[in-house]
Amino acid sequence: MVVNNGLEAVSALKNQEFDVVLMDIMMPDMDGETATRIARNDLNLKIPIIALTASVNSSRYESLGFNGMISKPIDRNKLESALQAVVPATVPVK
Repeated sequence: MVVNNGLEAVSALKNQEFDVVLMDIMMPDMDGETATRIARNDLNLKIPIIALTASVNSSRYESLGFNGMISKPIDRNKLESALQAVVPATVPVK
């Protein structure tokens, strides 16, 4: 599923189950940091959330509740590695 902003991301997380979330940090209406904070604190979700960002400060994102970070532009190999690090082995990564 693809959403257009953080508000839609929060709504989707409330109404559907996901194996992993790729959360863009810079989104209109609500940024990815706020959406992740709501997912973790208000919705109490434990699913893996990977930050997508042009920033290179990965330690900052871990402290905000993200399970990983991929810098933009997205490199397929780095995306696959990040997904394999957070998705259980029983879920195939395509």
